[in-house]
This record gives sequence, structure tokens and C-alpha cells, in this order.
Amino acid sequence: MRLLTSTDVGVNALIYMAAVLPREVVQQSEIQECFGIVQSALKRPFRLLGDAEIITTRMGRSGGHSWLRDPATVSLREVIELLEADFEIAPILAIDEQHKPRHPKATLSFVYERSRTAFLKELERFNFAEIAGDPYTLEALGIEIPKVK
Repeated sequence: MRLLTSTDVGVNALIYMAAVLPREVVQQSEIQECFGIVQSALKRPFRLLGDAEIITTRMGRSGGHSWLRDPATVSLREVIELLEADFEIAPILAIDEQHKPRHPKATLSFVYERSRTAFLKELERFNFAEIAGDPYTLEALGIEIPKVK
């Protein structure tokens, strides 16, 4: 399985937005600069995340992007499933219009399906608040870790 670049961009943008909380609005240029991406790279993931009411976009001079939902309630699985077109591990596992395997003699289909299920189950374990609060994540994003007094 290979995730789309736009999925990676969307996931990383959400991690960044969660990491800079409690600041409410994050400008798109900040996200672009942090990840070295162009403006158009954020268009698709932000549209889908907005349609799913995970984030909102504010236009104008003081505009930007902000969370609509609490990042602790949004799992990595939910976002990846939203942003990915499909989770087909191998073309031989494709399903037809009647939801039956196109290649019924795919001998490893049960192995692939178990692998896909395990992958999704693992993604379900993580939410964006948890990921964004990880010291290694903060360091990778160049965000100073708050000192505990």
C-alpha cells in the first residue's frame, strides 16, 4: 500500500495545526514553509478535511485554517481513510461492482486483507493531539518544547 502525497501533506498539516494549539488560526504559509510545499499541495486535503468538518478555512488577511473538532477526537485512521481514494494493497484484490473479487483465485487475498485490517487498526490507536504532543514530533516540526516548572 502506498499513500498519496496529498494524504501525507494533509496528515502533516493537521499534526502541525494540533502542535501549535492553543493558537486558533494557522496561516497556510506557515504550513507551506514548515514542510517545504507549494500552496496547491494543500488544496485537495484541506477541501476534504473541511467537507468532513474536521477543519475550517477562513479567508482574508487574518485568515487561515483551524480545527473544528478537538484533535484528541480525530484518529489517524479517520483522516487517512478520508484522504485516500482506496486501500487496495494489490490490483489482484480489486472488487467489482457487485462487491465480489475480480480475481477469485487470488491465493493471498486473506493475507492481504488481514494485513490491511491490522494496518487500519494500528492507525486507529493514534489521535492528532497525542501525535502533536510527542517530543520527537515537536522537535521535527521545529516547535520549542514547553519547559515544565
